[in-house]
Amino acid sequence: MRKTFLSSTILACLLVAGLAQAAVASDDFVGTAAIADIGFGARPMGMGGAFVSIADDASCVYYNPAGLALQGTRNVISFYSNQHSQAGYFGLAYAQKGIGAGVLNLGSSGIQGTDEYAQPTDTLSYEERVLLASVARTYQRLHVGATLKYYTQTLADEHGSGVTCDLGAMYRGPQYSIGAVARNIFGEVRYSDGVQDPFDRSFVVGVSTTVVPNLTLAFDYETNGTAHVGGEYILSMFALRAGAALREGQSWLTAGLGVKSGVFRFDYAYQTHETLDDTHRLSVTVNF
Repeated sequence: MRKTFLSSTILACLLVAGLAQAAVASDDFVGTAAIADIGFGARPMGMGGAFVSIADDASCVYYNPAGLALQGTRNVISFYSNQHSQAGYFGLAYAQKGIGAGVLNLGSSGIQGTDEYAQPTDTLSYEERVLLASVARTYQRLHVGATLKYYTQTLADEHGSGVTCDLGAMYRGPQYSIGAVARNIFGEVRYSDGVQDPFDRSFVVGVSTTVVPNLTLAFDYETNGTAHVGGEYILSMFALRAGAALREGQSWLTAGLGVKSGVFRFDYAYQTHETLDDTHRLSVTVNF
């Protein structure tokens, strides 16, 4: 039985990894659907974005849909941030055991347009939106899930849309958890001017562990070369978080605080940036 389970776990992880690696090898990365790389909620952000192997609340529809199989309650998460003082970014997600859904929206207005001679023209507005629908199941203690995503983009009079999908897997042991996700495994964005742009595919693998009671450490690695590391310490009704993300010599530091009161949890996260303004993010979670 244990050999069968171990084989199933290894096979599932290799399958997810293989799908993502094959997709990465076939694509030219040009930043399609950038909203999909920003993250969801303040709690994961406070932990440096290292959340693929945790994914224990409604944000799992973004980080790892396999986490839906482990949901013990119904919960809703909403969040907002003024992303690097450039654009408003907000989201809403719902999760219960086996099923979840969410929406992400990134938008900015008052963008100064220019002509071919760099002369000012009309001001423009920009918006990206992603609708997510997720399901998950458990097979011999291996949790697997999928998120179907519908993406839209609007810039002035140009519009684009497309459908893609994430696949995730997770195994949770007594004091550790392992997760893997293949993101944007198919599909492309079709624009109103006839241009087609494939979604940027990626693979993320993560591991987390409870080192001592109430202290969780996590690490994620993406195929684009980004490493995420973070931790969360629970102290009664409070949660303290810290983390970092590193890629190609650049680094972003994060910190966060959570307060739980009854069915509510209020989270705040702060993220530094080497060139742009720092970002603050607020979340509210309701469990019922």
